[in-house]
Amino acid sequence: MMARRNRSEEGQSLLEWSIVLPVILLFLFALIDFSFILYQKHTLDQLTKETARGASIGMSADALRTEAGRIAETMIPVSSTSYAEATNASGQRYGQLTLTAADGRTIVLTFQPALSLRAKGASIRSSTEYTYRFLTPVLSEIEGVKLRSAYVTLVEYVPNS
Repeated sequence: MMARRNRSEEGQSLLEWSIVLPVILLFLFALIDFSFILYQKHTLDQLTKETARGASIGMSADALRTEAGRIAETMIPVSSTSYAEATNASGQRYGQLTLTAADGRTIVLTFQPALSLRAKGASIRSSTEYTYRFLTPVLSEIEGVKLRSAYVTLVEYVPNS
């Protein structure tokens, strides 16, 4: 014969679930966020490597903007791209390629030395930075995780040299 459940026990079970369920859901969504972080880090590494390779074989800044935008589309919906060269505090020229989404998210690629200063046989460093914004409601209050990647290769070809 089955034992009858007391009404107070049924209420206790409901109360336990109301406490445990939000914690389980938080862990589930945090796991999904972590998966997205790993995916975006991998894509960022690929973006850095491909743009460094393009810079090493003499691709123009416009061609690099197009290639970087194509790869970055899997991370953010790129609405604009720009390339500019500047000088840092130590006097070295660098190039900066910025990919921007309509919602303000950006991926910043930096080339050192600047594309205009590439020399055959010299090294070129491509570094990338992107801030991942969390999807999980509780974690979305945190500023985000900065993802960085860097790749160094030798310049094989310089156009017009």
